[in-house]
Amino acid sequence: MITTWKIESLEAKPTEGNYENVVITAHWRCLGTEGNYNSSTYGSCGFKAPSGSFIEYSDLTEEKVIEWCFNIIDKNEIEERLISQINNLKNPPIVNLPLPWKKITLDT
Repeated sequence: MITTWKIESLEAKPTEGNYENVVITAHWRCLGTEGNYNSSTYGSCGFKAPSGSFIEYSDLTEEKVIEWCFNIIDKNEIEERLISQINNLKNPPIVNLPLPWKKITLDT
């Protein structure tokens, strides 16, 4: 399975202490793909006020914000859920069968 992590949006405080545009929430999505099967999950991470080093908003990269999220969320657990979802698509654990007392007849 191929997984792709994306940051969908960021929420920021215009000012926090001496800093401007301080990111407080990142909304992320993880996409899983295996052949023709796709699955995704969505979540968000909240961040504490900066202490120590600070990256200006204009210098942020998607990779850096994803790294921050991985410090909060369990990346492996999320990817395992996507694998499970795709496996359920490939081999549904529950199926909807036709009613056995209703016979399908074809008019010829």
